[in-house]
Amino acid sequence: MRRILRYFFVSHVVLLSVCLVSLAQMQWHEDKDYADEMEYTSDDAFEGSFPYIGPVGHTGQGGREVFNHNPSPEPHPGANGINYHPNTDYYCEGSLLGSFGYGGYSPRFGTIGNVYNPCYDPCYVPQYPCVPGTLLDAGQGFLTGWVNAGATFSPNDDNAPIRYNDQGNRFLMNQLYLSAGRLVNKNRPRFDMGGRVDLLYGTDYFYTSALGWETETFRWGSDGSANPNLIKIPVSDPTDAYLKWNSNNSGRPRGTAALYGLAIPQLYAEFFLPIHCGMTVKAGHFYSIMGYESVMAPQNFFYSRSLTTTYGEPTTFTGVLVGQQLTHGVSVHGGVTRGWDVWEASDSDVSGIVGVQWDTRCDSSIAFTLHTGKVAASGGRTRTNYSLVYAQQLNPTWKYVIQHDLGTETRASYTSTGDDATWFSIVQYLECQWTPRCSFGARFEWFQDIGHSRILRHPGPWTDQNFYNASLGMKWKPLEYLTIRPEVRWDWSKAEISDTPVAGVYNGLSSKNQCTAAIDLVLMF
Repeated sequence: MRRILRYFFVSHVVLLSVCLVSLAQMQWHEDKDYADEMEYTSDDAFEGSFPYIGPVGHTGQGGREVFNHNPSPEPHPGANGINYHPNTDYYCEGSLLGSFGYGGYSPRFGTIGNVYNPCYDPCYVPQYPCVPGTLLDAGQGFLTGWVNAGATFSPNDDNAPIRYNDQGNRFLMNQLYLSAGRLVNKNRPRFDMGGRVDLLYGTDYFYTSALGWETETFRWGSDGSANPNLIKIPVSDPTDAYLKWNSNNSGRPRGTAALYGLAIPQLYAEFFLPIHCGMTVKAGHFYSIMGYESVMAPQNFFYSRSLTTTYGEPTTFTGVLVGQQLTHGVSVHGGVTRGWDVWEASDSDVSGIVGVQWDTRCDSSIAFTLHTGKVAASGGRTRTNYSLVYAQQLNPTWKYVIQHDLGTETRASYTSTGDDATWFSIVQYLECQWTPRCSFGARFEWFQDIGHSRILRHPGPWTDQNFYNASLGMKWKPLEYLTIRPEVRWDWSKAEISDTPVAGVYNGLSSKNQCTAAIDLVLMF
């Protein structure tokens, strides 16, 4: 417990220091400067043509709302001096982390003189999203999708513990993705309703499946008798479960799951209530709102995912999530779920989720989300974790993001029976928008898995519990609807099992490090 408290204290001191620095930097623009930079009136803002923020990220895997390009071929200055370029995707949410999607419009705020500025409107939320390349955009209805495919070159055909691009030296179609639904209107003071369904076909289905939905709630195993019989063994992780509608004829290096399959990661209804700045209620199956990275390929800078995203956080929730926009800069949310990546399980219990997001003058954001509850098929174990994400637009070119996660699970340690397991991570991102069509990025991660309950899930005894990785990449858009992302990644850990052939956790348990080079493309349609 002292170790956990020490990690908690140190990480929060660091994050608090960064936040204080960003608050000081907010003063670098005065109110008059904001007003002078605006070229659009309040009528323009109502039409959704306000170009006030750049491609700045999102909170959680729920995704960002992408808005129409300005038709002008010339760049226009936005708030904070960030240039708008017509060939760049713009996520007009006023937040570097994105929006939880709660809010409405109040005409009483956001005006400096005769010029409307959403940065000063406590209830401003932009108009309906229009995803570039959408097949259908009829008012609030939408139909859109993409293809994400790539290859990872590795010393081994199995890139474990990397997930998503987990296969080495072969071409993969990770995602053939289709999303359809109706957006709720958050700009009018009246009740509205909508919903969304997402279909994902490809290799990524395996890591987006939910227990009891795409999979069964069990796996087949031996009863351990002299004449073994196959029995159903309950599981808590969908990657361990027997598949329900996808093939179980093994196409992966480990287990029996097929290489390609179909998942339905989102299926929910959404309601908007005109309470204060706006309240939304989402009910059904939807992506987790924890963390910075996303399942959806277009919303990530890198092809690969961090260990924190794939091991330290849930991917999907099934339940009800309520969000309340208090002001333009502050939103809170809370709800109940069935647990991590669970649609249905015989012994699953209700879990709770709470959080808050604060945006400061459109150039920085901080979000905190906590989830806690019983683990399905675990004999009553409790799992609690939180995610803290801070994003800062350093200037019109550079953006910095730091994420910290901490999780615990009772009686889940693989190293000592009855001990609690703990995982701790810090992930940092630095992105540079070099040109409107080309950007460069770096990511560094430290993941500590005390008890080995998240990554290795084996008693060992392992000599270390720390995992590190560093990535360098580029994001190039040769066409408006095409993105190409080359990436080089280095993973390393000192973990091994002494006096055994297990000399590390990489390259088939034979090495303490692994270098991979990958390239993928995302084609929107």
